[in-house]
Amino acid sequence: MVKKTNIFLVALIFSTCFSKANCQYFYDTDFQKETTITGIALSLIATSHIIDSYTLDVTFQDIQALNSNNVNQFDHNAINQFSKKADHSSDVLLYATSVLPFGLLFSSQLKNNKLQFLTMFGEVVALNGGITSVVKSSVKRFRPYAYNSNVPMEEKLSLDTRKSFFSGHTSHTAAVSFFAANVYADIYPNSKYKYIVWSGAALLPAVTGFLRYKAGKHFASDILTGYSMGALVGYLIPYLHKNKLSNITLYGSSNGFAINLVF
Repeated sequence: MVKKTNIFLVALIFSTCFSKANCQYFYDTDFQKETTITGIALSLIATSHIIDSYTLDVTFQDIQALNSNNVNQFDHNAINQFSKKADHSSDVLLYATSVLPFGLLFSSQLKNNKLQFLTMFGEVVALNGGITSVVKSSVKRFRPYAYNSNVPMEEKLSLDTRKSFFSGHTSHTAAVSFFAANVYADIYPNSKYKYIVWSGAALLPAVTGFLRYKAGKHFASDILTGYSMGALVGYLIPYLHKNKLSNITLYGSSNGFAINLVF
């Protein structure tokens, strides 16, 4: 646990627990850690906006200059994909996955860590979004549909067409689902449903990535990279906040009160 003064520690304990109460703290936050993570995330987002401000929209000449033979064999089949239905479905899955972690707020196991949970969730979304945005803006990879002659030209003439690498939908879904699964495993270490939760966390971004592929929005390498990056962020943030003081027991003694710390 991050070092605090004895007075602050006692005040914190009294504000959340009472005598003879056993309080479970799974995560810890502190000013330096949170400002560092948030600062990095905001800096990445700002950098991506600056890069975009100097990047021109895709033109007709840009599209005409594209050659599908320059797309590697692993990614090549993506240029034949284009589905509005798959695009819409991937948006629905993105939003649905985004709200799933909030269900953990109803857990009695997390009652002393709700603020920490919300802080971590915000950092997961911001940091993953920042990394994804700055990479997209810097790499400027054309999306698969830009190579597809069956796709209307008006679909291709925008800055977004240059943002194929890597998949933001996949990275966001992976970050959120892996974050939720990681927190669930921490607060319910002996749960028989833990492996089902992890399986669901792995499946959601995979389905999202497949839909982005069918929509013609991303190459396979975009999806794999987005999946890996999102999963890393979703797992890393809770890990960085794990509290070494797993149990704090406050009880009365002959001298007033005593604190029992179980590591």
